[in-house]
This record gives sequence, structure tokens and C-alpha cells, in this order.
Amino acid sequence: MRQRNLTLLLISLTVFAHGCGQRSAGPGNTSSPGPTWSEFSHAAGRFKIDMPGKPKEEVYVSQTNQGEVRLVSNLLQLSNRKTFSVNFLDYPQDPKFANAKGVQETLDEAVVNIGKEMRGRVEKRQSIELGQHPGREFTVVLVDSGEMLLGRIYLVKNRLYQVFAGWSEARGDTAEDAERFVKSFRLAE
Repeated sequence: MRQRNLTLLLISLTVFAHGCGQRSAGPGNTSSPGPTWSEFSHAAGRFKIDMPGKPKEEVYVSQTNQGEVRLVSNLLQLSNRKTFSVNFLDYPQDPKFANAKGVQETLDEAVVNIGKEMRGRVEKRQSIELGQHPGREFTVVLVDSGEMLLGRIYLVKNRLYQVFAGWSEARGDTAEDAERFVKSFRLAE
């Protein structure tokens, strides 16, 4: 279980980190100085979220001991280098998810691993819920660049949702857009 979680976490963080340092405005990116926010819905992912542009979707496949796992990533990077990402993956059924303690341990481990893999320091972490589904909200400061990451993760049955927003206080950014983004995540009916 631990190896599978780490592999999928590394994929999703690599996708997000790739966007943090880029300056280009390619597909899925917008160069508008004042982006227009609109609802983005994902039928297969069964979620909705407000985004300041249209994300680019990519699918990553990882082989695990329990079979194939697909991570679906929707990434948007603005021309000012603010980055927004919402990902989901379905774990094979695991007995660890059948009890509250196992779920809480999985979420806590994920936050620690995110900090390590992003080469950052977790500064804030709190338990949250999305309806009846457990989650974590956290802030990571990237050691090398000083960029900030606001994240929320939720475990809904065996599906893990990851919502990340990155910005740089050194460039004069604030957390306002990041907070708006992560707080707007909701499950589709």
C-alpha cells in the first residue's frame, strides 16, 4: 500500500511541480492579466470546481501490486505562474479504507509525503471534511523557491481527490486565488 501511494503521489506532484516553474502560455494556459473564473466540471471525476481558465487534462497510469491505477490530472498555469491543479485517482479496494483510523493515517501520510516530495516544509495542516468525507488542508513552502502551495485532499470511498494551488509571495502574489480555488471544490450530484 505504501509503495503504491508514494508512486501515485509522485506522479501527481510531478505534474503540479512541472507547472510551478514554467513561464509559457501553452495549451490549457491563459495569458489574461485578469482571468475570468468559471465553473469547471468533470463528469467522469464527478466533481466541480471554479477555475480562472480552462485546464489541460492528462492521464497517467501506474501499475501496482493490485492492478492498474489511473491518475487524471487537470492543470492550469497562468502567465503570472500561478498554478491550479485538480487530480483524482481510484485506488483498488483496500481494507485500510474500511476503518476511520486507516483513512486518517492515509491522509496524514499523504500530507507528509507531499511536503517531502515538493522539497518543502508543511507549515499548516488541519483536518477537514467534504460533506461526510474526510480530508486535509495544508500549506507547503517550497524550500528552493519560496513558492507556496495550498492543498486539499479528500478520500471519497476509494477515490482520492487532490486540489492544489501554487503562488509566489516574492512576485507579489497573495493566497486569495488559491483559497478561492480550493474552497470551491465540490462533488457533482
